[in-house]
Parts: sequence; C-alpha cells; structure tokens
Amino acid sequence: MTIPSLEGNWHYQMRGNARIYLLDVADKNKPNAGPIGQLLIERVETKQVDEAGQLQKADLQIFHEVVWWWEGELPRVNESFRASYVRHGLTGEETVSLTGRDGLPGTVFLDPEPIRGQRIGTYLMNEIVSWAQQWPEADVQLITLHEEQANDHNRDRRNRFYEQFGLLFEYSDASHRAGTLQTLRVRNLNTVDAWEMNIKERDIRDGLRAQRRENERLVLERAGRMYSLGILQRELSRAQRYPLVWALTQFWGERRSTISAWALGLLAAGAFWLRFKS
Repeated sequence: MTIPSLEGNWHYQMRGNARIYLLDVADKNKPNAGPIGQLLIERVETKQVDEAGQLQKADLQIFHEVVWWWEGELPRVNESFRASYVRHGLTGEETVSLTGRDGLPGTVFLDPEPIRGQRIGTYLMNEIVSWAQQWPEADVQLITLHEEQANDHNRDRRNRFYEQFGLLFEYSDASHRAGTLQTLRVRNLNTVDAWEMNIKERDIRDGLRAQRRENERLVLERAGRMYSLGILQRELSRAQRYPLVWALTQFWGERRSTISAWALGLLAAGAFWLRFKS
C-alpha cells in the first residue's frame, strides 16, 4: 500500500498524478550548478456534477511553500495559483478562469519575492493551462492588467509571462502598463516547457531519503573532524607542558630527511678520510 497523495506513477522524474511533491529549483542562469531552493507543492482538485453525472464545475488550486532557499529562511506565505471551469446549465456555455474560482477572474502573485524570476511562476501557470486544456472550446475568463501592478522593473517580465501562454492583451496605454485580455478560447492557449531547464519535479519520498543520506554524510564528516580536533588539542596540550621537547620534536620531524642526508654524508666522508689516512 502506498500513500495516495504521494503516489503518481513516477517515471523519469515526471510526477504522473501525484498530488503532493517537491520542486528542486536551480538558478536559471546556472542550471547545472545544483538546486538553490526547494518548494513543496500540493494540488487540490474538486469537481461538481449534476444529477445526470455531467460535469458542472471544476476547481484546481496549487499550493506552494518554500522548504529551503539559498538566501536563508524565508517567511511562510500561504499562497496558491487557482483555476476553475464552469458549464452554465441553461446555455451550456463553458468558461475557464485561469486566475480564480467559480469562473470568476482573479489575480496571480508569486510570493515570497526572493523566489521570483526563477520560472516558478511559469511552472505553476503551465500546470493551470495544461489542466484547462481538458475543455478546449471553453472561453477564457477576462484577465485585467492594472497599471499599479507594473513598473519599469517588472512590466516587461509580467507581460511576457502571460504572452508566452498565448494570452494576448489589448493595452490601454503606449507603455503597456494596463490592458484587458483579448477574447479567446482554451484551444488557443500554449503550454510552456522553459521551466524544465532549471526546475525538476521530485517524489517527496526520494527527497526525504536524500536528506537522510546527506545527514549521515554530515554525521560522518563531523566525527572525522572531531577526531582531528582531538589530535590537535592533545598536541597543543603537550606543547604547552613540554615546550622544549615539543619544539625539538617538531624540528626533527620537519628536517629529519635533511639531517639524515647530512649525517650519511658525514659518515661517508669520515669513512673515506680514515681509508685515505690508512
């Protein structure tokens, strides 16, 4: 028996349908240098059907929490990316919200701030878009970009974030600070795989096993260092109690080969002199 939330037919680091798992995040500029952080992810999906068994509503919420980050301990933030599908009973019209619940618009934020810029938001939104593609004919709910959400530092990055998924906006100003989503259907959306360059999905059980191996390695390393420290402490104690003996011992140890060579040279010279004299 396995834990349902963790089991997901893992294959080549692809999580299958696991509900709880880890993300190993490397620096996008140095993807081969090892992880700079790790996130815990939980997917919560709900569905509502009518008496005939036809799907009326579906909701997906992806929670994320930083386990560790290279900059040190970060504040815990209860944030999530959320999407929803609604089939309207009277008309049969389908709508999908990529940013909110019950088919209503919402907002997308990635917190805490230090984890931004490493394609984590791209990964989470890609999960949302992939989920929404179950309903290709559904209309995508309105998304509004507000001017106060954009500055010279993040405006272009914010706009590119949406545009890479096929979300195109009608901007209300020349600087593209504010705008509303153009009308489109889910089938017009794109999935994005750029996150794969520096983000890896990981079975949480593998993460725990790796953590245990690392702990064991650190315990052995600490034991070795403590042993070396004990030797140094005993040597220091001996030097303090018998400084002259210790100094002579050190002198002999450092110059033993040189002194031995000189001694052998003197013995050879003495032997030659005695032979010559006789």
